[in-house]
Amino acid sequence: MFRFTRPSRLLALAAAATMVSLTTALHAASPAAALAPLPAKQAATYAKDTALPGVNADTFASIVVARGIEYARYGDRALVLDLYLPAERTKAVPCVMVIAGGGFLAQDTKRFAATAAYLASRGFAAACIAYRGTPDDTFIATIHDTKAAVRWVRANAAAYNIAPARIGAIGQSAGAHLVTMLAVSGDVAEFEGKGGNPTQSSRIQAGVSLAGVFDFISRLKDGGHEKHALAEKRKTNGAWVGVPFSETSEEWKRASTTSYVTKDDAPVLFVHCHGDVVAPLPQSEQMYAALKPFAPHSKLILYDGGGHGILRAKGINVKMWEEAIAFFQAELK
Repeated sequence: MFRFTRPSRLLALAAAATMVSLTTALHAASPAAALAPLPAKQAATYAKDTALPGVNADTFASIVVARGIEYARYGDRALVLDLYLPAERTKAVPCVMVIAGGGFLAQDTKRFAATAAYLASRGFAAACIAYRGTPDDTFIATIHDTKAAVRWVRANAAAYNIAPARIGAIGQSAGAHLVTMLAVSGDVAEFEGKGGNPTQSSRIQAGVSLAGVFDFISRLKDGGHEKHALAEKRKTNGAWVGVPFSETSEEWKRASTTSYVTKDDAPVLFVHCHGDVVAPLPQSEQMYAALKPFAPHSKLILYDGGGHGILRAKGINVKMWEEAIAFFQAELK
């Protein structure tokens, strides 16, 4: 497997040590943000967006949320997360990072808010994160953000009664790629970035990957069943990778999660649907096959129908959620 590191330099290490002390002072655990119940109108919207039978506004009566919490800052640019929690937490609860999909475009905390709220209704803390992406930033910045968000949760876990050693992540499409990258890149120093809380680990303990792409080169080499959209996918994914597509490009390998599989990786539940015309199903099969020997609790579930939008696929989303909840309960216990 590929492993990418930066050369060591004494001056760079000295500068990094200085930055660590400054960053630690700037991004130490902060006072807990104010938590509030969901307004009734918003709860009704989330119930609709969840698209699950039996879920209504009352489902979210038992949760609270703190919005707009800054988890990282780069110069004048702040990145935020919304933290959803069970209102009653008599003991520390596991936390699931919620990572939106969207073609590797920059994301806010709104599109996958219903997913985070539903996780909170099932007893988990859920951190729905904004992150950088195209058109302004490339994959390194996005990965830095996801890891900074995990570190922030760990640094501030005590303030919200979160169990810092029990952190998972869930994402769909581009978000699935980012979740899986968190699962396999815990020892890749260059992916940590300078988003704060550098003494905390960015490792997760479990991931749920919905309809992701993991090896850009195999996916875009000939397009498979996506040949009609091959040129466009190379263009849009290339904007995120930062260089034009090439089968021999080191940058495209660096952006692929398949390059980082090792024995200390977290287990991932891969879910994909036959007939997905956006993300080829073999991508999940191949990533699962690569990860399973090193993370034996990993699972692969394939559904007939459903397409790319698993979270809203009627019937399939019910089965998916029960599998995902059971997986998190087992791996984050």
